[in-house]
Amino acid sequence: MSRSIYENYGQDEYLDLNDENFREQPTNFAGVGPKGYERSDERITEDVCEVLKRDKFIDASEIEVSVQDGVVLLFGTVDSRSEKICTEIAIEGIDGVKDILNEIKVKKWGDYSVRTYQKNFDNISRSTKEDHYT
Repeated sequence: MSRSIYENYGQDEYLDLNDENFREQPTNFAGVGPKGYERSDERITEDVCEVLKRDKFIDASEIEVSVQDGVVLLFGTVDSRSEKICTEIAIEGIDGVKDILNEIKVKKWGDYSVRTYQKNFDNISRSTKEDHYT
């Protein structure tokens, strides 16, 4: 049964919202958990991975995530500096994250040739050879 805040006080007592003592106390307790509560590293890891997976500006396929005592450790490679920065920004607001150690490296041009461009190169080579010999 829900009671209004005023029903908790008798005729002689009332809650004065203009009272100076009432105003001094913080009125927004969002994010304040029970004494001693901390999110587990496993839950933080799950949240970090979900955020990275959903972000359309981050290719997280080569990023590794580790969390220890609320500190997120990021390892791996991304395509650009902006992607590296976006990775950090995307996870900084996750509940329980105390700090982020971003050890992600930005790929160099040579790193792309094997993974990304090899298939295109093979297709171009084949079509060029076919055109040359026909």
